[in-house]
Amino acid sequence: MSRSSARPGVRVGRCRTRRHLGTPSSRRPAAGIKRILLAHGQLTSLSGGMSDVPTIDQSGLEAAVADGRLHYVGLGDRHSTTEVTERIWFSGTQEVTAPEETHPGNVLAVTLGKDSIEVAPHHVGAWHMVEHHAELDDEESIRALEDFFAELPEKERTYVRLAADGSLPLPLLSRLDAMVDAQGEVFASVERWAKFWTVRPAPDAADLDALQLSGPARAAMEELRQALAGGDEGAGAALTLMHRLARDAG
Repeated sequence: MSRSSARPGVRVGRCRTRRHLGTPSSRRPAAGIKRILLAHGQLTSLSGGMSDVPTIDQSGLEAAVADGRLHYVGLGDRHSTTEVTERIWFSGTQEVTAPEETHPGNVLAVTLGKDSIEVAPHHVGAWHMVEHHAELDDEESIRALEDFFAELPEKERTYVRLAADGSLPLPLLSRLDAMVDAQGEVFASVERWAKFWTVRPAPDAADLDALQLSGPARAAMEELRQALAGGDEGAGAALTLMHRLARDAG
């Protein structure tokens, strides 16, 4: 750990590695000196046993704060602004990095008094990440998804991770594909979350007949219909694409 004076009366200790915190100084600072520890790493109490590197012992930090060896601990690694105790905080990242983050995009203004502390988060982030789950099975659900996209603000600075489940007739499935592609041009990014994208085609004979295909195209369509009935999901994607191309050509 290295030390430096940030300003008269303040001493900052910087931990330059995640793999070893060491023990906070066993001595209290001189009267009038505020000692601040800055470190990067996850706390044992918050890691859930999932960390692949040694974690920071929260009890040791709390003991150092309680007996006056430390006056404030500023931690990195956790991307959401998190108050651990009154004097131990994760500031979080200045910009969001994943939709799962609950309070990203902040900086902390910390005011240390003689015996008091005030920590005030200030939002500075300009980007947004949104995760949305949609159940799609009819035209109303498609309209609801269109409304969701329409109501999101600051589209050019928003990333959307979209999960969807359900079964749609081919015209609605084509409409869904066209909508997602179009919104990808409006937003910073719209990603179909492959792990949770299970929208299945539900072809209706009348919809297929309405395409008025003939010859090899009609034969291919019938072959795909039979393959889909047999459980071939790839046939469903191909049938949806055929429907979309035939509709656009018509």
